Amino acid sequence: MATVENTRDDEIADVRFSVDFYDGDTEIGSGWTMPPFPGSDEYAEVSIAPTHVDNHDRISRVGVSTTIRVDPLTPLNSGEVAVSDVSADLAAEQLTVSSRVENVSDNQLDRVYIHVNFYDGDELVDWQHDGLSRLAAGDAGEWTVQTSQGVDGSRIEDYKYCVTDQRSD
Repeated sequence: MATVENTRDDEIADVRFSVDFYDGDTEIGSGWTMPPFPGSDEYAEVSIAPTHVDNHDRISRVGVSTTIRVDPLTPLNSGEVAVSDVSADLAAEQLTVSSRVENVSDNQLDRVYIHVNFYDGDELVDWQHDGLSRLAAGDAGEWTVQTSQGVDGSRIEDYKYCVTDQRSD
């Protein structure tokens, strides 16, 4: 359990808290949450339980990362990830955007997150994300993001995406 505070003045489109659970240097599980985020200078409680950990007594340490997204999207990728082959199907019932990402850095990337905003003019209609884990230098992977079920796809005129990453230290 943790207490977080929104210290930003700008609007936050979403926030993601990720926790990796370790037994020594070996990652044995992870968990994440995307809670509704409080307004400026307000607090929220978050709690993340490990997934795929059969014995919680094995957890000797945790690694915590936070990704926030403001609207409009602010890329947090510092050139570690190259994006190619972007395609979008804005005519389907559930709109889809997909692409390929490649780790072009010399370091392993623990997480690569792809955030997509869907717009009706300037209005943010929906947002979704996808992610890849443990991309070694030179490795690549594909991602796909769909609008939420129940979102009126006929309202969506445009989309924007950004890539954020978390590098191994």
